[in-house]
Amino acid sequence: MRIIAATALALTFAALPASAPAFAQVIPNTAEQPGQAEPARIRAGTFQVDPAHTQVSWTVNQLGFSMLGGMFGASGGSITIDPAKLADARVEVTFQIDAMNVTDAAFATHLRSSDFFDATRYPTARFVSTSVRRARETPLRSWGT
Repeated sequence: MRIIAATALALTFAALPASAPAFAQVIPNTAEQPGQAEPARIRAGTFQVDPAHTQVSWTVNQLGFSMLGGMFGASGGSITIDPAKLADARVEVTFQIDAMNVTDAAFATHLRSSDFFDATRYPTARFVSTSVRRARETPLRSWGT
């Protein structure tokens, strides 16, 4: 049964034209594309984050060999911003360590251990920005601890 399924999968890929994109495509970032950032519409104030649309992403260099990354979904927090004073912007987000999303379950278990996050003793973490500034790939990007 497994051989038949593997053969069918191989035949499916073999039937694709050589010029066809594999699985992912880069979508051009144009002003006409729906959902584009409109910085002119940002008003000054403090806003609560929407946990369904907020995440803390991280990347770490693994001994100079590869980059490992992960993400935590937000459970709360706020953003304080004034478009006229971006240097004064502040982002604060709380998240549950158990809500970590990485590429491998064993890696996640190790990160939750006392070797790293110690999720048993510290189940909740908080990100607080130290800098918010314009970035080339996104309208704004924040750095912090």
